[in-house]
Amino acid sequence: MDTVITERWQQNAEQIAETVTFNDLDAHFTNLFWLTPDAPTVRPFVVKSIQYLGPNMDKVEMLMVKPFIEPLNNTTVITPQTDNEDSPS
Repeated sequence: MDTVITERWQQNAEQIAETVTFNDLDAHFTNLFWLTPDAPTVRPFVVKSIQYLGPNMDKVEMLMVKPFIEPLNNTTVITPQTDNEDSPS
């Protein structure tokens, strides 16, 4: 476990390392992801990542300041009512 800290919030997260290997190129690199713990109401989600684009290439660091959080239970999306030609004025 690790703590991801920003100026506005902090989040406990599990750091996960992914090793990518290119056998034909004799190259490898490790990507890092910080995943929130499992919770009763939402699925775990990535809050930070450091990923390499390819062998001997630059890395991309991302911090999800407002991540998409998928709820566990089915929820109904309610959209605002719009004016309709069939509606009385």
